[in-house]
Amino acid sequence: MCKYNLHIWNFFRNFAAEINLAYYGLMTIALFGNTMKSETMSEVSHILEFMKRRGVNVLLSQELRQELNIRDLPSFPDGADARPENEPIDFAVSVGGDGTFLTTASIIGDRNIPILGINCGHLGFLADVQTKDVDLILTQLLDGQYTIEQARCSKSVAGKRI
Repeated sequence: MCKYNLHIWNFFRNFAAEINLAYYGLMTIALFGNTMKSETMSEVSHILEFMKRRGVNVLLSQELRQELNIRDLPSFPDGADARPENEPIDFAVSVGGDGTFLTTASIIGDRNIPILGINCGHLGFLADVQTKDVDLILTQLLDGQYTIEQARCSKSVAGKRI
């Protein structure tokens, strides 16, 4: 079996996973997706089932929770001052394309949560994992077989870089 090069984006500080959190049943992911596309919603459902089988805690974006009408899973808190209740989030998984990835990054904000982008479209630069590789990639993620790429962020207000 060929090992896929799994790269996860982290926009803020260095992050290193030293233990296999999923093995101990401690991993929590936040799941985001483009609710306007049926292919994406199908992939989100597949990922939810995969995570359930592996015993991973999942927080849904508020949009996904509403679209899927799932009440038994908590939602990821939205807004600049919102913080997840009770437990840290190990990873965010963004399902859609680069636009969905950027939306996910804006919701994550400065929480220091690495983001894995799954591309349901044609070409993805940020969301570069293809749907055909999702099971392999998620298995590698849960088994701690990944690297995290640091990305630079800039903030601008009224066209001025801060």
